[in-house]
Amino acid sequence: MSFTAAPAVEGAPPLLPLDLWAYVFRFCSFKSVVNASQTCKAFHKMLQAPKFYRNIDLSDEKTVVVDESLQRIAPRLAAASRLSLLGCRRLTAAGITRVAPLLSSSLQVLDLGGLWNVDDACLAAFVRVLPELVELRLGGCIALSDASLNLLATHCGTKLSVLSLRFLRVSEAAVFETLRSLLALSLLDLGFVEWASPAAKLSIRQSFPTLHVEITAPIHS
Repeated sequence: MSFTAAPAVEGAPPLLPLDLWAYVFRFCSFKSVVNASQTCKAFHKMLQAPKFYRNIDLSDEKTVVVDESLQRIAPRLAAASRLSLLGCRRLTAAGITRVAPLLSSSLQVLDLGGLWNVDDACLAAFVRVLPELVELRLGGCIALSDASLNLLATHCGTKLSVLSLRFLRVSEAAVFETLRSLLALSLLDLGFVEWASPAAKLSIRQSFPTLHVEITAPIHS
């Protein structure tokens, strides 16, 4: 994943005024914005603004994102209000953990789905510095345990509204206990969680009637 800034070249962007280009870049992917910033001096200067990096989604580059990739884009991570590392499985636990202090405390959406190396200590580094988190997706983070649910209950109780625990090996008792603290939660995804049967869903709904629960039964061979 090549995010190293290339030297800006002479020349100006063609055809459109810069304010119109700025509008166009608001709808571009993170990779497109980074690439555009390397094409000419005018774009390079304009695209340093934090507003172009509010939504950082690296899932399209998941096969090539490594720890060093995240360090190279560190200044841009600080501007993000949404960050997706979905499926970036080449990242190590240490590399992922080093991202946490680089993020703004105002980050609202974090997707760590499919990151097998995310463990309890790694997740703790995030939730302790993200008080504004409203959406957290942990599907496939199979190294997480009930201890992570306890962390969520402690640090995310007032604002977290969407939580995905798909494929996690967490206990039913720990989930119920955590739900008692997540006062703002409106959507809980328990797809492919071993014990998450229709009966369990009904039990959760009876205890938390405003909560929408999604389940998908595990496939047994």
